[in-house]
Amino acid sequence: MGRLIIGDFSMKKKKKKNNNRFIIIIIILLLLFSYYEINSDLRLGGILRDMIFIPLKKDYSKELHYLLNEEIKKENEELKSLLNINTSLTDFTIVNASIVERNVNYWLEELTIDKGYDDGIENGLIVINNNGLIGKVLSTSKNTSIIKLISGFNSPLLVTINNIEKVLIIDNYSLFIKGINENENIGIGDKVITSGLMNKFPNGILIGEIEKISKEKDDVGFIAKVKLSSDINNLRFVSILKRKL
Repeated sequence: MGRLIIGDFSMKKKKKKNNNRFIIIIIILLLLFSYYEINSDLRLGGILRDMIFIPLKKDYSKELHYLLNEEIKKENEELKSLLNINTSLTDFTIVNASIVERNVNYWLEELTIDKGYDDGIENGLIVINNNGLIGKVLSTSKNTSIIKLISGFNSPLLVTINNIEKVLIIDNYSLFIKGINENENIGIGDKVITSGLMNKFPNGILIGEIEKISKEKDDVGFIAKVKLSSDINNLRFVSILKRKL
């Protein structure tokens, strides 16, 4: 009886050793893979990579291929939309640009495009995309410009809703219209567009739509919350408007 227990214990010990050896071999292989991945000139890196990760590699390639195709389709659609802008704003010269930089600390305030004063970009020019107003040019350099996004504007804008002139207020990245009278024809879903009375802003550029209307605190009128028509969080291409002389 005693011998059987000793034998059983020895077998368990041997099995544990084998498991430990297997784990050590795996760790060594992974370390080798990491080393040769950095020094990719050495052929062994590719061999180890294929031995260990070939199943994952195939699935990932398919997924990556699909995502890249979807991304290309998206970009093509956006570029086509920008080309449609060129035909609708005949009083303006259109300069199309790509976003090249965006700081996470100022995400809703500004971004950088790949066009500058060498491309005819000037401070104060209006920036749009196929969905509506994006902002205006804040500053320019030779080949790039910084765009101030509408969500980060510091001053109010004159806008039109159903041919009614109103003032759009931007506060803490939110857009509001105050002082709406009960008898004014303004309701949820109505489009908010730029007013021709604004300096440099062309008339009729879509800004957004009325998302919510509520009573003002002082009971003098109503306040409307405006939802931007453009997705400010996901911008890749924009158009800059230059009025023709």
